[in-house]
Amino acid sequence: MLTWLKWTFVGLSVGSTMLAAYFMLTAKHSIQEVLDVAAIQAGSRVTNPDIKAYQGDSLNWRLQAKSAVEKGNMLLLVQPLIYLYTASRQVIPIEGDTGDYDKKRGTVHLKGSVLVLFLGWNLQSETLYFYQKKNVLYIPDAFVMKKEGMMITGKNMHVWQEKGRVSVQGGVHMEIEEKQ
Repeated sequence: MLTWLKWTFVGLSVGSTMLAAYFMLTAKHSIQEVLDVAAIQAGSRVTNPDIKAYQGDSLNWRLQAKSAVEKGNMLLLVQPLIYLYTASRQVIPIEGDTGDYDKKRGTVHLKGSVLVLFLGWNLQSETLYFYQKKNVLYIPDAFVMKKEGMMITGKNMHVWQEKGRVSVQGGVHMEIEEKQ
């Protein structure tokens, strides 16, 4: 009876060790990412945080910053930079002076001189929200979009990342510069 019990415990120990090794080897997160998340959760200042979100096997968005400090569910960000990835794997960089990331809600709020660059367009605003769970950008305040020879101003813009759909709720004004 004791021999059977002893071999059962040995089998369970070996099996759980092999299962733990399998999970460690198949995890998508690097050791550095795990350490960064552990440091953030401990409430310390983190230099160069790097938060990634996947949709299936593809990277959907990435949030980096010069530094961050955790305050409950919030990460207070210094010089945040978001990279959004389109379905065709094009990168849309979005940067701000400061910001915060609500880990519970999955919301990034950039503040200051917010700059978005995409396909030759340069969008500037004082604030921008990215709702991770809905894949939506929201610019509640005034914005200015510029491209060679064109300038568009407006307010209250939504951009749906997956559909590429744009909606502007507040007065839109477009100026086109004629080439002579």
